Amino acid sequence: MPDKLFIVVSGLPASGKSTLAARLAEALELPLLDKDDILEALFSGAGDVDPAKRSQLSRMSDDVLAKIAAMSQGSVIVSHWRHEDAEGASGTPVAWLKALPGTLVEVYCACPPDIAERRFRLRQRHPAHHDGARAAGLGEQLRRLAERGPLLIGPTVTVRTDKPYDFEALLEQVRSRLAEV
Repeated sequence: MPDKLFIVVSGLPASGKSTLAARLAEALELPLLDKDDILEALFSGAGDVDPAKRSQLSRMSDDVLAKIAAMSQGSVIVSHWRHEDAEGASGTPVAWLKALPGTLVEVYCACPPDIAERRFRLRQRHPAHHDGARAAGLGEQLRRLAERGPLLIGPTVTVRTDKPYDFEALLEQVRSRLAEV
């Protein structure tokens, strides 16, 4: 394997990214960098978080995520990413990922929008995420995001996360992509 390995896990909100990223991090013996963990740590010290404050803290957590990743010796990085050509959209910017000092492989969690929407509505996250308010128009938003597909920022492995998948086969695909780089 390369000296520094970065696995970027992408996909729709509630597509199973964090669950898969944790398994990959453990299997590849890499640290897990989850933007939501950083954001929720910021929530804990921020008092009452209205939607505007949440947005501000989210941008701060994007910056922290990028700095930690750049200083790491490799990691599995997970967030709801913003495609490069989607200016003004929500999500973590991706331009900095290409500048990481190592080999990058994207693992894209493919999940039908209706299943991601159902999962989104059922999940329980920190109240400062304001998921209830963000759920308006969610179905259409997820359909538009799903049409965009993976970020295509490096070699990509796609896994269907709406049903059980063979994790060992996925791990082999990731290792195979690494061998190609």
